[in-house]
Amino acid sequence: MFDLPQFETEPEPPTRNALNSHYNALFAAYDWQPHTDYLNLAKEACWLFDDVLTGKPKRWLSMLGHSGTGKTEWAKRIKAGLKENGKRSQMWDWSVICEKYLGHGDYDILEHLAKVPILIIDEIGKSDWKTGTAKLSHLLDQRMGKWTICISNLTQGDIAEKLDTRIASRMGRENNRIANMGKDCPDYCNLKK
Repeated sequence: MFDLPQFETEPEPPTRNALNSHYNALFAAYDWQPHTDYLNLAKEACWLFDDVLTGKPKRWLSMLGHSGTGKTEWAKRIKAGLKENGKRSQMWDWSVICEKYLGHGDYDILEHLAKVPILIIDEIGKSDWKTGTAKLSHLLDQRMGKWTICISNLTQGDIAEKLDTRIASRMGRENNRIANMGKDCPDYCNLKK
């Protein structure tokens, strides 16, 4: 009478050797061993990088939580590594998009961002503006099933409470992954070898 629900399968992780290779290529100057959240961030970032390079199904990585923990730096390294491998990506600061484009009624930027092959959106939640949040929610709807990295100093719960529950729920939907950085993580700049 009813069809059984269809469940997405967990993305298959790359081999340990592949993760270590990506880690050494992207961020060898740092020692992420001191804290489990750092290790998880490194693993998730290298996993996404490997998935893009090996043509695995498209998904998101959301890097959330405490500031100063290397989320933006990892995203910059991923972007540079992708460029070295012939993959185009763009990195945008959401608060700048709100101020420079949306605040002046220029909504064409959203159409552009929806079509970018690999999009990195930083500073989600920095700008507390109702129209910006609604536009972000709409943009992220269009980004489902596309390579996307979302970065915020808010937790997923904070995003649901302060911005929009739809944005927070999409971060964990389908094969999307979340790397959470706790308040007890030291500043990543102190981890330089």
